[in-house]
Amino acid sequence: YSIAVFGLPVWKHFENIEIEQLHNLNVHIAYPEYINYESDEVKKFVKNFVKKFKGYPSNYSFQGFDVTYFYLNMLKNYGYHFASYLPDASLTSLQTFNDYQKIGIGSGYENKSVFILKYEDYELIPKFTGNPR
Repeated sequence: YSIAVFGLPVWKHFENIEIEQLHNLNVHIAYPEYINYESDEVKKFVKNFVKKFKGYPSNYSFQGFDVTYFYLNMLKNYGYHFASYLPDASLTSLQTFNDYQKIGIGSGYENKSVFILKYEDYELIPKFTGNPR
């Protein structure tokens, strides 16, 4: 039978399961972020980070850059009332993408984006990016 197993992000850190088993089970993992170290933007960020801080950026470094870049650009483009423009935002980030949707009347917005990563060639690669609705 052909099956696919979908798991949680914590599965990426399991040390008691061989990666070959994850391949054989066709494991997919939903993940809120993914860093493509082959992209030109990520390579440029890493190069500048290493030059300035004399060390390699952590996931928090990428996250901090993405959040700062996104919200400062929203503030610059739309002013203090940028929240109502979140669903229209199309800024490229290093490890995430944005798909903001209103979550209820009188409520704020929630980022509904997700990456579906699959074990292939002994690494996790993105198979789907978007809103899983």
